[in-house]
Amino acid sequence: MGFNSPGSPGNQLPAGEDHIVRRLRDIERTITEMKAQDQLLVALTRANLRMDPGALKVLGALDVAGSVSLPAGSINNDALADPNTPQAVYQSATGFAPGPAWSEVVGVDLIVPATATRLLLTANAWVYAINSTASPDDLHARVSVGTVNGQAFLTPLPAAGYNTSTSGLAALVESLTPGATLHLSVGTKTTTGTFAANAAHTATLSARLTWLR
Repeated sequence: MGFNSPGSPGNQLPAGEDHIVRRLRDIERTITEMKAQDQLLVALTRANLRMDPGALKVLGALDVAGSVSLPAGSINNDALADPNTPQAVYQSATGFAPGPAWSEVVGVDLIVPATATRLLLTANAWVYAINSTASPDDLHARVSVGTVNGQAFLTPLPAAGYNTSTSGLAALVESLTPGATLHLSVGTKTTTGTFAANAAHTATLSARLTWLR
């Protein structure tokens, strides 16, 4: 009765105690790894973390005591709770009559977004006019935002001459109130005379805005 046929289960088990010891160690190692995984799962759950394939997800608030290094571009603007808000402005006007005092020829009211307290601005102005007087004169142009005036530039105009004067402004406007109005404009003037109004007179304002927290 102690005889095992070639196909019996007894002949399918390797002989010797070494195999049994190895099997027991494998089982013990598997149990240890499973316990470690369970402990890790408990720790992650308590920390509101979850392991997904290829990702570690934070399920609640994350309090980082040290620094965090992220690859450039890993967080896009739309993913931010209060993203920077870009805006573009393009306005033009015609038919004005430049005189020796500064006057606004084109402008726009900007509304400060609810999440913004600062504005980074770059703006350009082009003013075209005809000197309708009998004397040489100058055509001045400047860009203004709020109470900040950009540098004024002038272009000489001979009698009955015409030309374009350009100006620009780069500014960081701070301490803004969300919902408030900020005026952006182009002003022009002559040095001495007054040019007759002309439909060809044109002022153009182009600006790039970035509203910041």
